[in-house]
Amino acid sequence: TMNRLVKKLGLLAIAIGFAGSTLLAQSHQISNANFEVEGTSTLHDWTMESKAASGTVNMTMEGDKIKSIYRFDVKLKAESLESGKSTMDDLAHEALKSEDHPMISFKLTNIKSITYSGNTANIIATGVLTIAGKSKTVDIKGTGVNNNGTITLKGSKDLKMTDFDMEPPTAMFGTIKTGDSITINYSLTLKTK
Repeated sequence: TMNRLVKKLGLLAIAIGFAGSTLLAQSHQISNANFEVEGTSTLHDWTMESKAASGTVNMTMEGDKIKSIYRFDVKLKAESLESGKSTMDDLAHEALKSEDHPMISFKLTNIKSITYSGNTANIIATGVLTIAGKSKTVDIKGTGVNNNGTITLKGSKDLKMTDFDMEPPTAMFGTIKTGDSITINYSLTLKTK
């Protein structure tokens, strides 16, 4: 009767609404990752790199644009960070407490905004960053570009080692000291699951 007709029309309107929407939920694996940690010391600036990150990113696409990100879980083995100098690597891994806390991780809790400049998405995300067993909520700014189905996410974050209860490494009986401030740069290439 009339009530049934209203329900059918409502369902039809919902179905048409979904059919007309171009939103597409996608799950991605990290297929290529590059992490860099940059810092200073009383002797020289230094960089450590890792290409060993893994994780999952779930997002909603509208056409070729990132509309929202609702999962961003990335893990990295602390001991995969290397400088090319074994003594420095040993000191850094010790500062990272890698024996007790082998993983560095980031887990998304919220996307604050996604705005576009041309084809580049400017993303501000909040998440829980865990380093050396200490977790802190941080905001990270980054960019996302979709190039024919290959999505690349890039960004950087300035941190202090002491914020994660890490002691900046020293060498040569304390004559060489590492600065507390570091910058983490990342570039992630995603492939659809």
